[in-house]
Amino acid sequence: MIAPRFFGALAALAAFALLAPAAQAQIREKDLASGKVKFDPEKGYIFVHGPAPSIGMFIREPTKEELDKYQADWDKAYVKAREKSVRALAIWERDKDALEEAGAKVPPKPQEVTKETFYDRSN
Repeated sequence: MIAPRFFGALAALAAFALLAPAAQAQIREKDLASGKVKFDPEKGYIFVHGPAPSIGMFIREPTKEELDKYQADWDKAYVKAREKSVRALAIWERDKDALEEAGAKVPPKPQEVTKETFYDRSN
């Protein structure tokens, strides 16, 4: 039956999210049986078993505080980018007519920054 395996793997993925990034050492069954290695009750572990080496991607979910800090940083960067965008657009509109009259090439109109188009590249 696939469902128990799937949910077991899903639970394992969720448990791995609790691991610290530094906990990447392999723990072998023979080392556990001999007592050479003991599980740390403060950590989470995932047992992976298969006929070949396996690769997994485990993502830690951010905490509420981390999300709030990210949102505050994003809002601050958006306001700064929006102000810069408004200034660039005003300069372009001011200079466009003079460039056309002089026969010079008019640069493309700067894109206005909105919440939908803003991407914070500082992170």
